[in-house]
Amino acid sequence: CQIVKEISKIQTIFSLEFKKVLYGPPNKIPPRLVWVELGKNRELTGLVEKLKQKVEETGILRKIEKTRLQRYALHCGQGEFSPHITLGRIKTWQWRRIEPEERPDIGKDISLNFQVHSIEVMESQLKRSGAEYTVLESAPLSNPGKL
Repeated sequence: CQIVKEISKIQTIFSLEFKKVLYGPPNKIPPRLVWVELGKNRELTGLVEKLKQKVEETGILRKIEKTRLQRYALHCGQGEFSPHITLGRIKTWQWRRIEPEERPDIGKDISLNFQVHSIEVMESQLKRSGAEYTVLESAPLSNPGKL
């Protein structure tokens, strides 16, 4: 959380754009998620790189169990970074019960912009009822226009 606080002090508020609703991750059959893909954005990519660099410098990853480390690698650049917001999870057995011609075609383009004002450090716990998320830390981004 300290790393996020440090970086949030130098990262200014920026905008992101929702681009498309689709199944994810890309090329994963059966899909596991329904998500909104975000547009490519230099500020977001830069923020991810700063966080990744600081985390690597501190050696904190050595303290994280192997499975979490692998998930981190997929989401933070050792696989391709795919900015998105998860809308829902798809259970494999439920997906397979739907006839292929009846599966919803959700690849819809959208255009909606929003501002990012903070970095949220979150913990997710997967339970039978679904994922439960807890905000561990919220770090506001710098707002240079506000004195």
